[in-house]
This record gives sequence, C-alpha cells and structure tokens, in this order.
Amino acid sequence: MKKTDIEEWKQSGGLLLDVRSREEYETGHIEESLSVPLSAIKKFQAPLDTPLYVYCATGSRAGLACRILKAKGFRFVKNIGGIREGLV
Repeated sequence: MKKTDIEEWKQSGGLLLDVRSREEYETGHIEESLSVPLSAIKKFQAPLDTPLYVYCATGSRAGLACRILKAKGFRFVKNIGGIREGLV
C-alpha cells in the first residue's frame, strides 16, 4: 500500500473500502475506511461514478472485490493493496 494511493483517495472524494472480515477490521483499519467484507461486496451500493479504493490484508481479496465492483458498473475502482504491507 502506497502513501500516494492514500493521498489520491483523500483528494478524490471517493470511498476507501476494507474488504477484510469484520473481525479483521475491528483489530485495526485505516481511519475513515468502510468495512465491506468481500462476502458482502455484491450488495454494496453507491453512485457508479464514486471513486472506490479497495484494500484487504495482502491485496488478493481486494483484487477480487475490484473485479466484482467493475462488473457492477463502477467506473473507477483501484486495488491499493494490503494493510499488512504498511505504507510505503
């Protein structure tokens, strides 16, 4: 996860989605992120032009979530990696 991705998200007015389980989210997350577990991503709703920045623990679940969100019609979806990596 890069600091530049976090800065880009903050400037975009978009949403930061944490797709880890609720339990993982509760153990620590990025401030202002929304908990939307991968198991619930198909039900996620927002305007389709909302920029979405997605992360998980390592980036793999975020990648799958991004594919699902793009298939739902979201125009800007970015996998910013995993929280385990820390900010680089």
